[in-house]
Amino acid sequence: MRHTFSVHDFLAICAAVAMTIGSSGLVLFTLTRLDGVPRSTPLIYSLVLGSGLIGGRTFSLLVGHERAKARVKRDPAELRRVILIGADRFSWLIIKLLDSQMPVTTQIVSVLDEKPSSMGRSISGVRVAGKATDLGRIIDEYALHGVTIDAVWICDQSAQLNDAVLCTVEKECAQRLIECLRVANALNLAPKRRSVVGEALAGGPVEAPPLASIAAIPYFRAKRVIDIVASLVLIIALAPVWLLVPVLVLLDVGAPVHFWQERLGRAKRRFLVFKFRTYPAPFDEYGEVISRPEQLSPLGRLLRRTRLDELPQLLSVLAGDMSLIGPRPLLPADQPVDPSIRLAVRPGITGWAQVNGGNLMTAEEKDALDEYYVRNASFGFDLKIIWMTMKVILGGERLDASALRRALVHRQPQ
Repeated sequence: MRHTFSVHDFLAICAAVAMTIGSSGLVLFTLTRLDGVPRSTPLIYSLVLGSGLIGGRTFSLLVGHERAKARVKRDPAELRRVILIGADRFSWLIIKLLDSQMPVTTQIVSVLDEKPSSMGRSISGVRVAGKATDLGRIIDEYALHGVTIDAVWICDQSAQLNDAVLCTVEKECAQRLIECLRVANALNLAPKRRSVVGEALAGGPVEAPPLASIAAIPYFRAKRVIDIVASLVLIIALAPVWLLVPVLVLLDVGAPVHFWQERLGRAKRRFLVFKFRTYPAPFDEYGEVISRPEQLSPLGRLLRRTRLDELPQLLSVLAGDMSLIGPRPLLPADQPVDPSIRLAVRPGITGWAQVNGGNLMTAEEKDALDEYYVRNASFGFDLKIIWMTMKVILGGERLDASALRRALVHRQPQ
């Protein structure tokens, strides 16, 4: 039993139990015809054997881990000793994380917490030694016994610490020249900051579109209500299909049945686009590369052609990340030079570019068609796109040169 326990490990244990019970039962039946053996015996036998296998493996791994830690044990003089302030689940995980390190470089020697209920308790074997306001006294007591405290970490979830307590902690650390850090900073878990490269990949900063506030057009405000009602109707109407498709995907390409990608939506807000999987994994259960992973199965081709692989996106419509009709959401790296117009509205499951050629066009041509839709959106236009989407599903993609010419002329500067 590993921390990376998977379905394959579970099936291996079940197979071992089944083979053992089957062979034992066959031998006993040959010798005794199983006279006087209750029917519950195989079940009890399987439970005992399964528990023994799991327990034995767990014990073996624990012993092996402790032996490995002993072999790579670091010199105590090089060990950084830390006092952790805050007793919660996060602090418990921090202690477990540091204890799993080989060789161990950092040790939590004690935990301080302001809650009276935490006094006298232990977290992963580390005792709660007192309150945060007792920090100075506790550091001096450790020093008296030859233990030098190198840093004080404040757990990020310690919301119970008020400004006065935090000030006291920082003052005590400053007086003793001890480093005082938030855990997020100590473990480099602070939120990432946007870089110039990240801005470039995302298409640069979103500027006001050349139209007078596209998102404020009355139809786009009413369109949100239409999206909610229509997506609810589609979810209910397609519920049987929605239940069948994951089963077929599971049998065809295996688990998981969904995959996701991060895309940019309205105002460059990042969100996840979910689909049913249609491609097999590029590697097998042993990590070996599978040849021609991009080859679609007949079921995969059917799901992609009928757009049934995009059913999960109806939930994104309800959540407000997407619309039923609009510019297709693009990956951050695939954004055009000026994405301001397409990012002024919610991206759509289908759109003007998808029904006029889709994958048969270049990225620039699709962007021109998407801009044409944003500038000319209306209820009648959406109905036309829905009708053309049905035609694409039944007859396949076809390039409409006339629609493309109109879009390219329309986007030229006046």
